[in-house]
Amino acid sequence: MFWDRVAGSYDFFETVYNKKVYREFPLKVAEYVTPGDMVLECACGTGVISRCMAENGARVIATDFSVGMLKQAHKKHGHMSNLTFGKADI
Repeated sequence: MFWDRVAGSYDFFETVYNKKVYREFPLKVAEYVTPGDMVLECACGTGVISRCMAENGARVIATDFSVGMLKQAHKKHGHMSNLTFGKADI
């Protein structure tokens, strides 16, 4: 699967080529959640938006079809107690 193959370099690519959007969009999305909200994120990729929502106090279940993306997301953000990652096909 394409997303499994690019998962390891996805964040680097986004940081270099889409820096402003990659940095600001997750923060903008997180403004819509408040502590105690429950969020299901589909196609979470490496979990950048998921992390921001969890940092805002939401309980987040982040899903993706790509095992590679989920591995990267869990490696980077798996320490957060209010953020759970799982494989799902939407």
